[in-house]
Amino acid sequence: MGCKEGAEGRPVKRAVTIDDVRKLEPFHWGYEFDRVLNEHGGFDVIITNPPWEIVKPQAKEFFAEYSKLVTKNKMTIKEFEEHQLEALRDEEVLRGMA
Repeated sequence: MGCKEGAEGRPVKRAVTIDDVRKLEPFHWGYEFDRVLNEHGGFDVIITNPPWEIVKPQAKEFFAEYSKLVTKNKMTIKEFEEHQLEALRDEEVLRGMA
């Protein structure tokens, strides 16, 4: 569904038209790279940008996999920081870091 503004500035839903699609100039991998995919079996390598929104490791998630002291969803960051040093003494956690 496409949208345009109504009387009060709120969007009004309407059906998408072929003109809407032409304006967007959609990219379709199968159409654009038909020969690469069908005649050559696809790409050898695809290079992309890394996920920039994650700028540091998620320590609480890491420790939750290895330590019974740390829980990913039920533990606050403050509680995690209190248990982090104790978790680092755990041999299973240290093996997971290697």
